Amino acid sequence: MRAEFSGTRIAVSVVMPVSTATEFRYAMERDYGHSVSGLGPTQSMDDVAQAVVRCVQRPRAEVYPHASARALTIANAILPG
Repeated sequence: MRAEFSGTRIAVSVVMPVSTATEFRYAMERDYGHSVSGLGPTQSMDDVAQAVVRCVQRPRAEVYPHASARALTIANAILPG
């Protein structure tokens, strides 16, 4: 999409959060009896929302709401296995 909108006023961003604490985990346990949890670091919904608002105000191609998300992306590129 970024290539398709190149040269226009439309900015396309990708938000890459880590595990985010939401009511989804509690709803899964309540409704289905399954306890779910994310692996690695966890961030709040507010942290992700604030990162998105900052991106709307100052567009960027990639948004990493948690500091370790960028490191994980780099590590995955270097050590994909």
